Amino acid sequence: MESKIFTIEIDEQGNLIEMHVNKDGAEYLRSILDNLIRANENSDKHLMTPDWGGTELSSESQNKADGVRIVHHLKLMYWK
Repeated sequence: MESKIFTIEIDEQGNLIEMHVNKDGAEYLRSILDNLIRANENSDKHLMTPDWGGTELSSESQNKADGVRIVHHLKLMYWK
């Protein structure tokens, strides 16, 4: 079982995006945002699940409702 929970999920209508984090996931997200801010330049960061070759996002669904899907690729855009 992984210790970091950082899962992005979307409902079947595409109207609701959920971000699920535990303490490790929240601290990881904060470190990514801090690094983007420190760089102080237009930049982006790609976060992916293991299914898509990444380690940044979790791939286990946290919301067990019907029609909710995992988002496998999140692109964070930072604008100076």
